[in-house]
Amino acid sequence: MDSRKQERPPAPGRLDARFAHEARDWERLYEQGPSFPFGLWNRFGRVSVRQRLVRTFEWSGDLTGARVLDLGCGVGFALVQAVRRGAAEACGVDRSPEMLALAEKRVGAAGFVDRVTLRQGDARDLEFAGTRPFDFVWALGLFDYVTDPLEALRPAARLVGRRLMASFPDRAALRATPRRLYWRARGVAIELYDRSRIAALAEACGLQVVSLERLGPIFLLVAEPRPEGRNPLPRPARGW
Repeated sequence: MDSRKQERPPAPGRLDARFAHEARDWERLYEQGPSFPFGLWNRFGRVSVRQRLVRTFEWSGDLTGARVLDLGCGVGFALVQAVRRGAAEACGVDRSPEMLALAEKRVGAAGFVDRVTLRQGDARDLEFAGTRPFDFVWALGLFDYVTDPLEALRPAARLVGRRLMASFPDRAALRATPRRLYWRARGVAIELYDRSRIAALAEACGLQVVSLERLGPIFLLVAEPRPEGRNPLPRPARGW
């Protein structure tokens, strides 16, 4: 059973080529056991990638019966973990067919094809989701690569039922400028952020900031819809 539903194909470019080339490397990030050189890089260079995922699950809390939307889902690790933690439905969107092929394999191996949907497309185009909100919307590693973050956040914000978690690279991090220059030389634009810019984005999309914590070189935004009279969700305890 093919769990993917084809959306409008993304425009070709250097970014698509990058993730096509690196799809298997990202799969290794979630594999057990040492490897070289990817094992060392994943262990020491991508600590924040794992931290943001751990904190996202902590902030999501009990997922029993929840609907989860993962924008920039990559190889599908978070989707599978969400279902294992009780989510009734998980939908992943990614522009890379190579990433989605690995995600589909992971979902199938876990036996979750009836509860996970994968879509190839752009996070700015979420019409397929209709108007029914998702309990949790995750966007980890997405806003590094969007040229108009407000345009990308608005469709996601409209679908947030309970909480949104999104990561943003910190412009003040030591690696921020070298990373930006490295990828610019290869035709890939990297966006950088500070606290005030992230808070302004949330405000412009009708979200209230619950937390904006720094995890190494990135920020993790936790935000909720801002209707009057809404009771906020509790803050999480540390630990999976």
